[in-house]
Amino acid sequence: MAMQKLISELNYKNLLEKVSFYFETDKDLFINYVSEKFLRDYGIHEVEAIGKNFFDIISEFNSVNEIDQWLVELSAGNISSGDFKIKICGKVNWMRFTVAPKSNGYVFVGILIDSEKELQELKKECSSEIEKDLKVAARYYSCLLPTAEDFKKVTFGRGFLMYNPMRHIGGDWYYFRLINRKLFLLVGDFIGHGIQAGILSSIFLSAMNASKRWESFTNPIEVLSHFLRKLNLSFKKYSSEIHLSVVSAIFDYEHLQANVISFNLPVYRFDNQTLELKNINSENEIILANWETLLNKSSQVFQLHQGDWLWLFSDGAKDQFGDSNNKPLGIKRMKEILTEASSMEDVSFTKQFLLQKKAEWMGHSLQTDDITLMGIKM
Repeated sequence: MAMQKLISELNYKNLLEKVSFYFETDKDLFINYVSEKFLRDYGIHEVEAIGKNFFDIISEFNSVNEIDQWLVELSAGNISSGDFKIKICGKVNWMRFTVAPKSNGYVFVGILIDSEKELQELKKECSSEIEKDLKVAARYYSCLLPTAEDFKKVTFGRGFLMYNPMRHIGGDWYYFRLINRKLFLLVGDFIGHGIQAGILSSIFLSAMNASKRWESFTNPIEVLSHFLRKLNLSFKKYSSEIHLSVVSAIFDYEHLQANVISFNLPVYRFDNQTLELKNINSENEIILANWETLLNKSSQVFQLHQGDWLWLFSDGAKDQFGDSNNKPLGIKRMKEILTEASSMEDVSFTKQFLLQKKAEWMGHSLQTDDITLMGIKM
């Protein structure tokens, strides 16, 4: 059964023909079964392998740290695999290892890679499959996020949204909901990139989409603590490892008032009367395990004026490296750009201006982090 599970996981039609060895070990990695093919190929007797530690037989891995990471994943019940240059009984080979947990230990399968060229072809094939899966996952993930057109509607045509994950799925996320002329808005960043951060974002977004409590929330701390408590219940075992930077805000269109709390993310208000960009104070990032400390925090309430802008963005915007100087944009340049953007009368011009600035700064350089930017004109 363990072998069938591995075949399904790797999706190799000819796996059995390429398997160089098959080991079973106990939880301490002491071998209790080894395939005849391995014994025959490497000229050793069964008695020389049974009872030995796996690393006494398979020596000189090119990455011991990756093996340690395997064991962490295995303890969580996951299958793990990787390519290694190893020495077995004095012979050096490239090998693809796959390891799977079983009830009382682990199963190790090794597939011999005959040459560097075959290794690269195998990696290319795997990368292609992963890329395909990630594109599908990104489509599903996008269903959880409200669109830029939705944002335009809830801001009555006076809002701008830019969302560019570094990979298909990212740690950045956002959410908004308009209830009785009050706009609930959250922008967040689970620390990390790709799948691990995307899973957390997906669960958080799903909870917000499904919630029936929006009308009962009276301040941004209530909103944030409610959903963090739910996430903590799901990930209690790992909640001390989950760090979050986030802004939670409520904008009251009827009274032109904002109620905001921020944790390690910048929030700026452009004052249309003084033509100044003003910073709204931010707290340190949240550790999920300590979510209850939110209840002792105070949000900031301030009056807005016609023509004021509110800007919220993740750290990816200011940390993006430029093409010409290989330096991050930085908060100073970011504030200069937002000040100039806020002085424009037409929101559509503001959008084009910001997109142009982003393109000019990045040039041909690669994106270095997820980027989320929101602006609302009062």
